[in-house]
Amino acid sequence: MRFRSAAEAREMRARFELQVYLAGLLIAGFVAIPLLNLLTPLFATTLMARLHKRLVQAGLIAGTAPVRTVRTVGPVRQGYDLIGKTRQVET
Repeated sequence: MRFRSAAEAREMRARFELQVYLAGLLIAGFVAIPLLNLLTPLFATTLMARLHKRLVQAGLIAGTAPVRTVRTVGPVRQGYDLIGKTRQVET
């Protein structure tokens, strides 16, 4: 898997089962709306990726530290990437 091993993903789903279940219900509701259901793959992927990111940022997933995004304005300084001008900083 991309972010977690299969065992970590199972543990995460068990630990946050209510949040994952509610996100699944939201996706199911999205599928129930005609024509809008064509966008379900994009919506579902975005929703679950954001859910994972928020749990990581809150430090709720074992083995992860809370991180914050630092943005710059103006010229790119050393240590920042050239595309998004952001980097992750451990707090």
